[in-house]
Amino acid sequence: MIMAAGLGTRLAPFTTLLPKPLVPLMGIPLIQFHLDQLAAAGVKEVVINFHHLPDLARQSYLALDSKGLRVHVSDESAELLGSAGGIRKVLRFFSGEPFYLLNADTLSFFGLNQLSEHFFQVEKKASVEMVLSLQDGSKIPGKYKEILHQPDTMQLQGTGPVAQGKWFYGGAAAFSPKAFEHLTEGRPQDFFKDVFQKSLTSGLAYGYLQREAWLDTGSPEEWHHAHLGLMEQMERDAVPDFWKRRLMSGNQRLGPMQWLIRDGFTQGAHDTSRWKAPCYWGGPGIPPEELGPGAVCYGRPSPYQEMKNGISFGGYWSPCLKFPDAHGSLKS
Repeated sequence: MIMAAGLGTRLAPFTTLLPKPLVPLMGIPLIQFHLDQLAAAGVKEVVINFHHLPDLARQSYLALDSKGLRVHVSDESAELLGSAGGIRKVLRFFSGEPFYLLNADTLSFFGLNQLSEHFFQVEKKASVEMVLSLQDGSKIPGKYKEILHQPDTMQLQGTGPVAQGKWFYGGAAAFSPKAFEHLTEGRPQDFFKDVFQKSLTSGLAYGYLQREAWLDTGSPEEWHHAHLGLMEQMERDAVPDFWKRRLMSGNQRLGPMQWLIRDGFTQGAHDTSRWKAPCYWGGPGIPPEELGPGAVCYGRPSPYQEMKNGISFGGYWSPCLKFPDAHGSLKS
């Protein structure tokens, strides 16, 4: 299941135009990355829930490149059911079998098969209802709620404060449907309050540590950072092949940390010598003579803004004062 029913309020004003799972990352709708990742893991069917801009969401999710996946949608437009209620609504879809869960606004670069293998390894030794991917926060900007775990057994112990540099839930998990069976269908319910605490108390919650790249797109600055982080991973050839093929089919590289959408304009028809890395031009529209550093632009913002250290989409512009350089560090 892909959790895609959030309102995207932190990503406003861009989410007044599109549901957050459809905003582009290097020209690719966010949720397309998840479909590619699930297909690469051997998944055959996926359900996507939606709430915000429901007509656009339904049509778009069913029109994506499914990679052979059979895509189902779960309509929560009448009432948003929350991070647990949305799963409870479609629980019959999983026919009692373990399933993957992905948050639509984060990207984890590890192979999902690693997560399911860990789930079944734990299941051989003990009862388990969930295995959450725990992301190493030591290289991640921003603060997230710490997830406490036993280093030897990986059994989860609880949550710590919101902090930087700690292990946190990365938005990918493997679940047994049993974790949600106690919930009442059709009611808004919260995962950490109504599901996680119960599994934790019963000793049925485990973690899987992953130190590979991870991207968040929840806010304009995080979305901006995700573009530059993904470009950097492409420079390092550290992107999974199924994402790399899609990114290269839709983009072209002008130089180190300088990328543009492939059909944005004919290369050579415009002078890009004054573009400063890192930058991304996603078109449409006539590209500027100067771009960057730190500019991620899908067309020119209106009214015109100096296009550096920020992100533009749909005529909106959001300044972002921090961006990664070519070595992945943050600088103002």
